[in-house]
Amino acid sequence: MKSPSERDVAVNYQEDGSLLFIALMDDGDRMAELTISPDRRSFTMDIWYDKIRRGKILTLYREGRGMENNFPYELRSWLRDVTSWEEPNSEWQRHQEFQIEGRTFEIRFNVRTGAIKFVFPELMIVSDRLRLADSYRELYKMAHGKVNGLLADLVVESGEHLGLQVANDQMPTTVTFNEVHRNFLGPWKVFTAYDSQNDVIMLQMGRRAVDSHICLIEEDLPEWRYIAKGEFREKVMEILSNNGIDLDECSGI
Repeated sequence: MKSPSERDVAVNYQEDGSLLFIALMDDGDRMAELTISPDRRSFTMDIWYDKIRRGKILTLYREGRGMENNFPYELRSWLRDVTSWEEPNSEWQRHQEFQIEGRTFEIRFNVRTGAIKFVFPELMIVSDRLRLADSYRELYKMAHGKVNGLLADLVVESGEHLGLQVANDQMPTTVTFNEVHRNFLGPWKVFTAYDSQNDVIMLQMGRRAVDSHICLIEEDLPEWRYIAKGEFREKVMEILSNNGIDLDECSGI
């Protein structure tokens, strides 16, 4: 089956408010018909000449991300596009911005499907390592630990500061970065540098976006509990609650 882009995912609106999506299987003889319930919490999947599958919408989100294996592999990309499907200019689509410590964050979400996108502003940090560990706990989780791994590699490769130095009373007035490293973590560009004399690290990340679902935030964005010392998570929870999104069925949120 050809993996469609989001614009190729055609939706059929049913009289009862449900959504119907149809895909042609690889063999060319079978169709997959996916019906999402009016409340967007459950689904029915009918693959011709196969058993009918029913379950919670979260199962489809997990399948599209390769976290489960309940459907034919060829449907995985299609399922991800279907469950990430948005309704442009629809009353169900919401977009909200908020500020924390002068930085502007965005979330875009659909109150019916649960699809959500986080948009983060550029991040620039220059800090001694001890303050870095205390002030930016999210770095340990960001990109599933890969950002912290980049920073740790800088120190190890310098061969000079393998243990945490006691933080200075204040940042040194002059910091010298002899080399700036450019790294790629998926689509994100990350710049890192290390001043071994003062034990100071530089980290720069451009504006980035993370697609998820309200029940998969913990898995897609594991650092969300720690950003701005928890204030980011509190603000997101407040916005979702104000828009009537029920997270009772989401464990770990």
